[in-house]
Amino acid sequence: MKAFLKRLITPGSFASSIATLSSGTGLGQLIMFGSSPVLMRLYEPAVFGDLAILMSLTMIFSTIFTLRFEMAIPLPEKDEDAHELVSLSLIIVVALSSLTWLSLLLFQQKVLSTLNLETLGIWILILPVTIVNEAAINILGFWFIRRKKYMIVALSRTLNSGSMVVIQIVLAPLVLHGQTGLVVGFAAGQVIPLVYLLVKYIDSSVVLAWKNLTWRHFKGQISTYRQFPLFASWNAAFNTISRQIPPVIIAYFFSKELVGQYAIALRMLNMPFNLIGTAVGQVYYQRVSSLIRARDSIRKFTYSTMLKAGGVILFPLIAILFLGPTIFGIVLGRDWIMAGTISQILVPIYLVRFMVSPVSNLFAATQTQQKMTGWQLALMLTSILTFYFGGLQSNFLMTIELYSGLTTILYMVLGLIIRYTIRNYEQSRTV
Repeated sequence: MKAFLKRLITPGSFASSIATLSSGTGLGQLIMFGSSPVLMRLYEPAVFGDLAILMSLTMIFSTIFTLRFEMAIPLPEKDEDAHELVSLSLIIVVALSSLTWLSLLLFQQKVLSTLNLETLGIWILILPVTIVNEAAINILGFWFIRRKKYMIVALSRTLNSGSMVVIQIVLAPLVLHGQTGLVVGFAAGQVIPLVYLLVKYIDSSVVLAWKNLTWRHFKGQISTYRQFPLFASWNAAFNTISRQIPPVIIAYFFSKELVGQYAIALRMLNMPFNLIGTAVGQVYYQRVSSLIRARDSIRKFTYSTMLKAGGVILFPLIAILFLGPTIFGIVLGRDWIMAGTISQILVPIYLVRFMVSPVSNLFAATQTQQKMTGWQLALMLTSILTFYFGGLQSNFLMTIELYSGLTTILYMVLGLIIRYTIRNYEQSRTV
């Protein structure tokens, strides 16, 4: 413990970097957790269902539309190349989001009826804006992770959560507790951290880099990092769809209320992952990329990261496993007991995922993203087919149980793929 605390306060150490990133995320998650009892009583489960579908679509398209070039930002040796990757990613996401906005204008009613989002109405047109905002925040975040300016990333996360919650609470009585307050809060909560990141990013060197940009520069980066759109983009798309598609399918077969219950269950379970897991993954990616550039061993570092992540999440998940409905009923109100039941069923997924997901950035660092494609496809198909056939049976809890069991097994398989990748790297570096 003494050695860990020493590493925690040592600038530049792995533990210190995680602590810095987690500090902003942690404050943001505390804001989310502290506000949950208020928000859950201000808005009905069905209204959260509308927001959950909008957020799911935002996460799916913001991940796909960058073609994952942002994952390459920490890799180049020169900052000029990294600037080009930032610009390339932003241009691609704005172009594709513009096409999405045009499609929504032309087929708005069709989209609303298909997704059971008629109550969202005109607010569906905000989707391209939230896609650009979310993607830009992630892109700029990778730039600051490259520069090891973790505090900037941490503060942006706090601004995101804090501003979203405040706006949602303030708007609740003004919009008669409808979805407008939640949707506007979600979108505005993105704008504030994005502006902050842009102010920190733009300086004289950035302006000079932008002035010197040509298609030849972009073409060179696309060629160098073509593995990311060819493989990582598919992997990210499959992974994001697998996690974000369930609310959309639940809305199709069941009720908006169950969408809201499922979304809040995931929101509470994701708090530890958002607090620590994402920070671990980002710092791991930066650190393992450095080890690979130096041709050093990554086995011990990777396994140690997995075991520590599992130890951190174990006890909170045990509490949810045995007391989920009781905890949700007391903290959020009796309307949300079903969310507690859902969270109980999903505990196995989160235990294995918390250990494996942060170190899955290994594939991007070793540029072996193709190894993940089959697994990500299996994960996506499992999510889609499980919820689809469960919907046909009209048995919601059985669907959640089947999804939890199959997805847990798939994350265990991912751990084996990571082990295989580490072994191949260790063998290649000694050649």
